[in-house]
Formats: sequence, structure tokens, C-alpha cells
Amino acid sequence: MNSSSFKVVLAGDLNVGKTSLIYRFVDDFFAEDYLPTLGFQIFVKNLRLDNISIDFTIWDVGGGQNFQLLRKNYYVRSDGFLLVFDLGAPESFNNLDKWLAELREVCPKAPFVLVGNKNDIPDKKIPLAEINEKSNSLGASGTIITSAKTGFNVKDAFNILGRAIIAILPTLEK
Repeated sequence: MNSSSFKVVLAGDLNVGKTSLIYRFVDDFFAEDYLPTLGFQIFVKNLRLDNISIDFTIWDVGGGQNFQLLRKNYYVRSDGFLLVFDLGAPESFNNLDKWLAELREVCPKAPFVLVGNKNDIPDKKIPLAEINEKSNSLGASGTIITSAKTGFNVKDAFNILGRAIIAILPTLEK
């Protein structure tokens, strides 16, 4: 069996649930309290995907404007991204173009998955057709709706990204 290590970054506006997605994926844990990420945090998670052992090094970067200059340093040598927005916050959805442009300055070819988080909230304001249209226009490797609170599709988001990364790595035997 093959193995590989991937650096993955979660990016998106403040309070879209990036850290919560990571906690759910890594430790199957959800915290109700919101504490914004200051700078960055690093997490590690191993999983088996299509008979390949993958070590994800997951970077959680602060979404605030005051971290914009620093964030670009954290993107260096990233293999892929989860670009996260809040299904109940249209502004976070509208800012996806800005986030992708920032990521592409540093990693022009890294695959990314568009993640609509907080599916558990009753007042979702962004239609699925609009999400799919945005995903296609941005060139996402995949699109998924998640809930860090319930765990819905969280592992699948990372699996989709892992497969997208594997697909573009010519040196990795499949």
C-alpha cells in the first residue's frame, strides 16, 4: 500500500466554521462556543483513501482581514484547499472569489473543494443551484454541503479533496 502526506488549508471568512470542521474531522468533536483563529493552527489526521494511507497536515488560518498578509505565507506548498462558506451568510458566499484569488496567488494549480457549511441551521439563504453555478465558474474539484455540528459530510469533504490531490500527482502510484 502506498502512503503520502498532504498539506491542506481551510480558507474562508470569519465564523464560517473552518475550525469546527477540522475538530469534527480530526477528533469527532464540536464546540458550541466561537473563538476566532488568531494566526493559524495545525492539525494532523491519517486516513485510508482508495488503499492509500494519507497523512493530512491541516492548516486552519485566521479569516480576519488583519491576517491577510500573513495568510499568504501559510498557503506556501499547499497541496489543496477547502474553501468554506456559511450557508446562512450570503456575504461569505460572495467573498469566495476574493478567497480563491488570494489562494491562487500562491498556489495557482492546487485543487480545492467548495464547502457550504452549517447545513444544520434552518435559515439557509443560498440556493443549491447558485452554489453549483459558483463551483463551476471557480473551477472547484468538488462541492459539498456539510455540518460540523452534526458531522454531516465532513469526512466526505476531506475525501473529495484527497482524491483530487491524488489525481494530479503523477509520481504517486494509484
